[in-house]
Amino acid sequence: MCSGAVGIPSLQVWFHAESTTSADEVDRILTRIEIVRNQVGVPSYQSQVTRPTGVAYAKALEQLGLKTRFLTRTSQNYRAGEIFAVSPRPGTVLAPGATVTVTVVR
Repeated sequence: MCSGAVGIPSLQVWFHAESTTSADEVDRILTRIEIVRNQVGVPSYQSQVTRPTGVAYAKALEQLGLKTRFLTRTSQNYRAGEIFAVSPRPGTVLAPGATVTVTVVR
């Protein structure tokens, strides 16, 4: 297993990559990092809390300058209020003020 990391302290971000293939693969991944001004990446909702809620995720989106639209659905595998899906999916780059649709379990 090969791994590497790149930190940008001024932006308070770290990127970490791992590969079972080679160190060159890790370097290739990390060299693709690009800072895109005036754009916001949709964050992963799974990193917010152990069992993320739509309300907590919406607050994180708001702090990034994104809007939230909620949809609901039923599920036997999720608790009420938990996130079922996010669109556009995490990692997508959007303009500030764009809307992210969060589907939560009712």
